[in-house]
Amino acid sequence: MTGITYTGVLAVGTATAETLAKLLADHRGRLGTRKTTHALAPFEQGVSVLRRFLDGTRMAQLTRNNHVSLPTASRYLHEGQNVLAEHAPDLPTALEHGRTT
Repeated sequence: MTGITYTGVLAVGTATAETLAKLLADHRGRLGTRKTTHALAPFEQGVSVLRRFLDGTRMAQLTRNNHVSLPTASRYLHEGQNVLAEHAPDLPTALEHGRTT
């Protein structure tokens, strides 16, 4: 069976994806990860993480789009979640920020 290819637009600014890509690249650097060990560049990985969170893109779709296996896509998603969690504010800070905006 052949499929229909289409282009989608992710409802997030480029700066958001670039920020996540920088966080992922910094994370890889702290771990000492060699550049040739990841199938996806930090930006591509970041976009995949954002697609999953914002659009609920299925893992099967992410694997096909990025030409990676399901275990690799899952590992990249979890790595992205962990990097975001490391930079997330704690609850009191988030509540305080919510009060001032």
